[in-house]
Amino acid sequence: MIVLLVIRETTADVVGLSAALARRGHTAVTATPQQVTVALDGGVELRVAGAPVRPDVVFGWASLHERERGGWLLAACELAGIPVVNGAAILGAGQNKFIAS
Repeated sequence: MIVLLVIRETTADVVGLSAALARRGHTAVTATPQQVTVALDGGVELRVAGAPVRPDVVFGWASLHERERGGWLLAACELAGIPVVNGAAILGAGQNKFIAS
């Protein structure tokens, strides 16, 4: 399984999660929202740093700093039918202190 981790930066948590996925036989692809592009040529294609990637699931781990671009990216994945953990609505609610409280 290919897991796309949409992150703010590479932290110890990201490294640990990637390693845990690898131990279970999965491939973790980590990228900031700026590194991911969405192509709509006859379908939805994601590219990380220019290379095509076909994730089986996307894990949204973007932060407030990445909320706008990360939110639209997670929404695009959801609309393309890719399962998203911590999707666009969750990112938006989690970054809104008024709603979260």
